[in-house]
Amino acid sequence: MSQEAVNRSMQTCGTYVKNKKSKNQQVLYVKMFGDFSLKYQGRSLIAKKKKETQFALVLQLIFHSGEEGISREHLEKVLFGERTLDDANHAIHRPDL
Repeated sequence: MSQEAVNRSMQTCGTYVKNKKSKNQQVLYVKMFGDFSLKYQGRSLIAKKKKETQFALVLQLIFHSGEEGISREHLEKVLFGERTLDDANHAIHRPDL
C-alpha cells in the first residue's frame, strides 16, 4: 500500500502545525478503525512494549472522549481496574513495564 493510500485511510486528529520557516505542514496521523496507530513524518510512534501499549490505550481514550475530555478516575479505572491508588501509582513508575 502506498503512503498516500495509508494517509487517506487514516483519520487525522488535531490541527496542522504551521512552521513559519518552512512551507511544510506537520501532521500526526491517528488510525482508530481496526488497529490503533500513530504516525508522524512516516514513522510509527507506538511500539509493542507493555508501557507503550498502555500509553496507546490512554491516547485512544483521550481521542475518543472528544472535547468533553476524560476524568482521572475513569482513566484509573480503565488502566488499573480494582487495584488501589497506591498500587496504580507504583505500576506507573515500574521500569519493567
